Amino acid sequence: MAEGISLLDIPQAAAAELAAGQFVYVVTPDGTPYKADISEVVNTIKESPLLDSVITPVGTTAVTSEETLYTGPTGRWEIGETRRISAAFTTNANNHVKTIRLKFDTVEVYNSATASPTDTTPNNARILIEFDAIRVSSTVARIKGMATISNSGTNSAVAVGDVTGLAGTVNIIVTITGQNGTASVDDIVLEYVTIVKVN
Repeated sequence: MAEGISLLDIPQAAAAELAAGQFVYVVTPDGTPYKADISEVVNTIKESPLLDSVITPVGTTAVTSEETLYTGPTGRWEIGETRRISAAFTTNANNHVKTIRLKFDTVEVYNSATASPTDTTPNNARILIEFDAIRVSSTVARIKGMATISNSGTNSAVAVGDVTGLAGTVNIIVTITGQNGTASVDDIVLEYVTIVKVN
């Protein structure tokens, strides 16, 4: 008799022999469960590159400390694979200092205060951060991308080159934070985030 496995074990099972007749239970959109061979499930996963998508806005609160607006996975990220990170923000129309940071684990990849020196206080703006990151070793990612601030037309490289000091784990956590210079609600609002496996 074929042996069932947990969905959490799919990566390990995919790396092992798939011809063992292992299966998982899958629920179709209409709620009908059926038993699927694990190779079918793995192939479906490979064809679905979207790793995370959050479209519910979240804003800073009335504090001046750094606040986490998003924490999410890059998925199992092997050496040679690329991830595309996109994040969009809006800001309030005032003269308060606003700082947006994006990190891989604890390593800072983008900081609006240093990456956009001509507009470090984007007011009443739309901001888009989008970049590709290829993992070149367990602790290094090479990234290239842009941040665009709509009210000034400022384009600045998120980073070009290597980001070092990653934890070396197979899963990297993406963290996006906002920090108000003045304690004001929703001075920075994260509108959406997507993480896509490019290859």
